[in-house]
Amino acid sequence: MSKPIIVDLVSGFLGAGKTTLISKYAAFRIKQGERVAIIENEFGEMGIDGELLKDAGLSVTEIVNGCICCTMKDDLTTTLELMCNDNPPDRVIIEPTGIFIIDGITEILDSPRIRDTHKLRGVVTVIDALGFTAQQHRYTMFFKRQILFANKLIMSKTVDMETPQILDTIEALREITGDVDIEAKDWDTLTTRDWNNLFAPKPTVCTLDHEHDESCGHDHGHDREHEHDDDTCTLDHEHDESCGHNHNHDHGESSHGGFAGITVPGIRAMSQQELDDILKRIASEEFGDIPRAKGFVPNANGGYWQLDVVGEQIKIKKAAEGEREARVSFIGIGMDKSSLAKLFA
Repeated sequence: MSKPIIVDLVSGFLGAGKTTLISKYAAFRIKQGERVAIIENEFGEMGIDGELLKDAGLSVTEIVNGCICCTMKDDLTTTLELMCNDNPPDRVIIEPTGIFIIDGITEILDSPRIRDTHKLRGVVTVIDALGFTAQQHRYTMFFKRQILFANKLIMSKTVDMETPQILDTIEALREITGDVDIEAKDWDTLTTRDWNNLFAPKPTVCTLDHEHDESCGHDHGHDREHEHDDDTCTLDHEHDESCGHNHNHDHGESSHGGFAGITVPGIRAMSQQELDDILKRIASEEFGDIPRAKGFVPNANGGYWQLDVVGEQIKIKKAAEGEREARVSFIGIGMDKSSLAKLFA
């Protein structure tokens, strides 16, 4: 190869909107004439997001039933190596699971097998603005790690929020990360320049309509890059228990905070109301702490429902036309697997 493949890493907690951002970003890059490949990692046994990206006509390789930062590390390395064969892409976008440990991926990209053929351009972390307050207190470890390693934070779901709420979220993020660039625009309004600079540190431009005084929370002119060579953290903080970076960590079950993933297949057809009632019971934690559920459920009137649950946020819509494998994937802690399966049987 004449030059390394660019690697863009899209981070973010469960249900933040990583897949939606990647779909839009990949479409932009393809329009610019680039060959783009996507690596989609699912913690559960079967992929859902990869199918949605394929629906958009994108080239996707799925790595399922584990996390590419630990148990599936060799699969990621092999996938990256295979991309260097005939007609390699110009860019690969990696979407890890929402509970990944980012150190593991930077170790792979710095490994002798990969570092000469692939170049990490940057890390963008997607922040669920609607669910941020509740999630950051409940799942602090993942939030700190994903936020502190990012070149940029991009907020999702701001279209459903008032400006004061957005500013409060930005202020809370500043308490964690300091001066990193935060993008708060509605994604449908992002310009060509915004997309081009998505993974590159740039002077912060406040996109909200308010006075730029000391309460703004934006540093208008910083430049920050993260080079993670030789396991050296370049972030300006003490390496104590609050750091969020474990530079010689064990990628075992404990690294994922006790989270597990399950997939329920063989789902019966149901109405939208019946499905909504079931999902509300799941969101109420009747069957365990389940911050994420997604999948396809047969519609009693034909076709499929596509469900998307993030905490108490429940969305049900008709899935794009085409054959689907009816299944629902859950990620959570202390899940009652048998009861969840009975709900959909």
